[in-house]
Amino acid sequence: MASSTNRFLVGQYLAPTEWNVTDTLEIIIFVALGSLTYGYCASIIATTLGQPTFVSYFALDTRSNAASLIGAINGLFQAGGLIGTLCSSFLADSLGRRKAILIAAIVTVIGGALQAGSVAIAMYIVMRLVTGWGIVASCTAYRASNSTPIEKTPNNPPGLGSLT
Repeated sequence: MASSTNRFLVGQYLAPTEWNVTDTLEIIIFVALGSLTYGYCASIIATTLGQPTFVSYFALDTRSNAASLIGAINGLFQAGGLIGTLCSSFLADSLGRRKAILIAAIVTVIGGALQAGSVAIAMYIVMRLVTGWGIVASCTAYRASNSTPIEKTPNNPPGLGSLT
């Protein structure tokens, strides 16, 4: 945080009266990148499901439960995101934010790689869940994308809460 000579007392803490613009812009950029990553992964599946090679490889054109499988492909990514949002703060509290980010990033990379290399529809669906968890957990643990304000609050003067 930028040093400031003008300070005022908030509760029992001394808080700077000036906002650190660099920290605020950094937060905004990384929250936007996290949201972009999650949104891209959530929306790209629509074009993937329209690819004839994808449909024929997983036999979605001949299965009687193809609509249910397509729904599971879409829904479990979102469910993984929900699980990632709910558990990222607990993970960050117990392991620390850096380790939580590292674990979530590793899970995202492994989930994405196994999703790309899936040989069965069940493997693909499970990896969508894992990837959804990893992306959202890393976003929320890094810069409070979604609903877990882990990083935004320390950049504000005490007593003022988060930037949202």
